[in-house]
Amino acid sequence: MNYIKKFEEMGFKKQEAEVYLACLKFGFAKVSDLVKEVNSPRTSIYIYTKSLLEKGYLKKSKKQGVEYFIPIEPQRILEEAEEKVKSFSDVLPQLENLLDFPSKKPKIEYFDTKQGLFKLYELMLKMDYKHIPCLIESGEAMKENVEKMGWEFWCKWEKKFLDKKIVTQGIITKDAIAVIQSAPEKIKSIMRQRPATVRIIDEKEFPFSINLYLLYPNRIFIIIPQQNFILMIENKNLYNSLITLYKALFEKAELLDLKDILEN
Repeated sequence: MNYIKKFEEMGFKKQEAEVYLACLKFGFAKVSDLVKEVNSPRTSIYIYTKSLLEKGYLKKSKKQGVEYFIPIEPQRILEEAEEKVKSFSDVLPQLENLLDFPSKKPKIEYFDTKQGLFKLYELMLKMDYKHIPCLIESGEAMKENVEKMGWEFWCKWEKKFLDKKIVTQGIITKDAIAVIQSAPEKIKSIMRQRPATVRIIDEKEFPFSINLYLLYPNRIFIIIPQQNFILMIENKNLYNSLITLYKALFEKAELLDLKDILEN
């Protein structure tokens, strides 16, 4: 086995590895022993033993006026390397945050309503099942969306979500119930089968005529159908802030039995 190569991978210089291995072989090595074993000049041996002493890989002892170099156990080298890795991993989140340029410079795109909805729903279909799209929908914006796009549009996408077993979690305002109940039976049938958790809040708690979608890990869709446009923002920090607010509102909201609503 090429031991020198293994030590180089651990951060040793080639000559340091040779000196350490020679010390390991002798147990107690004099400079003269190392000169012969490593086949290097005495001045070079002094340079590399000094380096290894400073790094803690060698210890020095003196017996009858003669200096000896004693290697630490190889296991200790591994333990020190693991300690360095752990120490680095502790600061890794802060370092990643420093380099998180996308979070500092948001990417913003504007779409008309139809184009934006296509973008949004295609992304939802591609999401990992571990990450659930979260949404807040106002009744007014929901009604405007239906009038603008038509029920057939919603039927198409609801079917795709059902086929792909897309799970959603949402909050709706109370005036959205009437819009849901006005849906054609074929859409209601699909909605009854789709896995979704829905909670309800008063319009006063979300006094905005918009729909807000949060897609892990960094996408925010703000749907404003009255103005016929959708804003998509890619920003990790903003996403994290909004998802925190969403979760607080979700906990406060009242659980809604969607199947019961669809039957009425």
